[in-house]
Amino acid sequence: SAGTICAVTGITFTKSGDGLGIENSTGLPVLEPVLTYKLNLPADVDVHTALEKMRILENEDPQLKVVWNERLGEINVQLMGDIQLEILQAIIRDRFGIDAQFGKGNIIFKETISDTVEGIGHFEPLR
Repeated sequence: SAGTICAVTGITFTKSGDGLGIENSTGLPVLEPVLTYKLNLPADVDVHTALEKMRILENEDPQLKVVWNERLGEINVQLMGDIQLEILQAIIRDRFGIDAQFGKGNIIFKETISDTVEGIGHFEPLR
């Protein structure tokens, strides 16, 4: 029934949000991140080691998206905003001992113009 909690052992290939039994998924609404932030690591932290640790957090939190930019050799995280960013920064510090900083957030664009378009506008001067 609703609200019942149980423990299951021996399951190795599940992640947060997966459904068990006849359920394919939880059906909970999923919020898509709107901002992307560059993860700035201290000089003594290896970026590949940090990426492994970030993947652990990504598996634990379905709202966290970690993106590896191989061309630039940097880690980006996709989040909803400043509050989630502050919480993530505290988790990285407390669990992994890494004093990570984040760059300025950039909007994640979901659409792009792929063909020729025509724009029409109208201007009325202020009176």
